[in-house]
Amino acid sequence: STSTTATYVYPFYYGSSTTDFSIPASGNVDGVLTKLVATKSNKTLNYNFSNEYAYICYPAVYGDLTLIKDGNGFDVTTTWNKYTRNQGSAAGTWGGISYNIYRTDALTSIPNQDFVFTF
Repeated sequence: STSTTATYVYPFYYGSSTTDFSIPASGNVDGVLTKLVATKSNKTLNYNFSNEYAYICYPAVYGDLTLIKDGNGFDVTTTWNKYTRNQGSAAGTWGGISYNIYRTDALTSIPNQDFVFTF
């Protein structure tokens, strides 16, 4: 006999938008931000946009981010705000999963920089 093991992970989302997803009535990040299906680990993500909010969203059970560094290696953790709310996919398959949503505290522009997010 053989056995198979599957690990189910909820996706990370990241990117930018003019929409404020920090409030539940503001809409769903699925289909707007880039979806990254990966387990909990530190992430290096590229941002390249003008006059929008930057986001990273992930399941709240992964805990808080301890450090956010910009493309120049500077600690910019205090310029991101954390919100927690339930998130669902477009099909509604995980509507009750709580997500941490980190958003820049203001509309900003980031010209092609890799940000490092540390748990």
